Amino acid sequence: MSWRFATLLGLGLIAAACGSSDSSTSTGSQAAPASITTTALVSEPSAESWEVTVFGDSLAWLSEWPTQYADMVSAEFGVEVSVNGDVCLGGCRPDSLTRIRDQEHLQALIGKAEVIVLQPQLGRIVTPQWNSYFDGECGRSDGLECFRKAEAEFRTYVKEFFDEVLALSQPGVMIRATIAGSWAVDAFHPGLRDTDPATFQTFLENILILGDQVSEAAADRCILMVDVNALFTGPDYRQPINPAYSNDGSHPSQEGSRVIAESLHGLGYEPTMGGC
Repeated sequence: MSWRFATLLGLGLIAAACGSSDSSTSTGSQAAPASITTTALVSEPSAESWEVTVFGDSLAWLSEWPTQYADMVSAEFGVEVSVNGDVCLGGCRPDSLTRIRDQEHLQALIGKAEVIVLQPQLGRIVTPQWNSYFDGECGRSDGLECFRKAEAEFRTYVKEFFDEVLALSQPGVMIRATIAGSWAVDAFHPGLRDTDPATFQTFLENILILGDQVSEAAADRCILMVDVNALFTGPDYRQPINPAYSNDGSHPSQEGSRVIAESLHGLGYEPTMGGC
């Protein structure tokens, strides 16, 4: 049986995307950065070549971490590792879950994969809400009703996304998740943190809430996760993106890509059981 790495990045932010916890706009809990540990497979690979398949947007396709990750795996286990995939740019419409349900070749890809990395799509969630908020059309007296509705819908989406992949995957598969994009407010609205700190905080907390929903859904399914937010913007997610990790404020630089790849590699290769 050949070993394949299917990296499904259902992202919607060209800048990245992400967030935090429950429905209201209170700050969610933040996960610590993923630590780098010694990698070990449950069993030795039986094939001479592996495959990294990336289904994502510009966070993956305009950065180098998929190739860097493949190179690390290749060096670790002495096998040839290639990278291919499916480009999903411009907000990833339809979203990853819909794409998987509608396209048999993606279902087949998941079914053959030994390693899968999931990054739920967030751009289609946060961008419309932010625009509605600026236009005064978000709803309710506090102007945050559209945020609460979107956060509730996203919670359902993430659970269904993870469950769909688990249902399609083979026994022994390793599934990982990432959350990213706490820097999206700075990327989409430069200067907002200085000119309108209250709105900046509202938008950031929206992202943090969505990110917590990803973390909770992953933990409920024994899916290990890399917190790119903490890696790039500090453990409280409130710092500007580390300039060493991004050349344009949106996409990972070579160094930022390396940090993501090492964090994924450092999670090891224990299989995902789908329930804890």
